[in-house]
Amino acid sequence: MKKSRVFGERELGDFLEASKSNATYSIESERDDYILNVNEDDYVAHRVSEATVEYLEIHVDNIYASSSEQMIPSENFPRDFHVYSGKSYKKDVIKFHVPISGNIQLLHCIPKAC
Repeated sequence: MKKSRVFGERELGDFLEASKSNATYSIESERDDYILNVNEDDYVAHRVSEATVEYLEIHVDNIYASSSEQMIPSENFPRDFHVYSGKSYKKDVIKFHVPISGNIQLLHCIPKAC
């Protein structure tokens, strides 16, 4: 399972600028004969849907937690815990499940401070 930092991997402005650049490049890369012959309304609708960044929605009504016992390596404990290097210890692990929809990449973006 890939671990990532929520709201901490990249600036939101950088993400949105990259999305805008991708949309611009995609349009500029079209062949002239295609642009001249395509239905304008359909083309615009397609490009808008491709470039739209769906907002992130957290489904608070469906949040829940689960727990299990797992073996945790001593390296994952704080330094001031009395554990032996190279050993693992059985511990309760609580996992929070937060269902979301929308553009999942937004979870990794640092919000802009107001």
